Amino acid sequence: MTITSEIVSFVIGIVAFVTGAWVRVETIVNRVRTDAMAAAAVATAKAEAAQASLAAHQLHVSETYVSKTGLREQTDRIMNAIKDVGGQVGHLNERIDRVIEGQPQPSRRSQKPSA
Repeated sequence: MTITSEIVSFVIGIVAFVTGAWVRVETIVNRVRTDAMAAAAVATAKAEAAQASLAAHQLHVSETYVSKTGLREQTDRIMNAIKDVGGQVGHLNERIDRVIEGQPQPSRRSQKPSA
C-alpha cells in the first residue's frame, strides 16, 4: 500500500474533525463548569444569609420567650419567697407582743405631790 495524497488528506481530515469536536466539547465543559461555580457561589451566599438569619431568630426567641422549665423554676422561687414572707408576717404579732411586754410599766403615783 502506498501513501497517496488522498489518504494523507483523509487522515488529516479525520484528525481535524476529532480535534474540532474535542475543542467544542472542552468549550462546553468549561462553560458548564463556570456556570456551576457561579451557581455554587450564589447558593453558598444564600445559605450563609439563611444561617445568619436563623441565628438572629434563635437569639430573639431565647431573649423574648421563656421555656416551661425556666418558668416553673422561677414560679417555685417566687412561691417560696412568698411563703417566707408570710411566715415572717405571722411571727410579727408575737414580736410586737414581746416588745410591748418588755417595756417597763409607768409607775402610778397614788399620792399627789405636795406643793
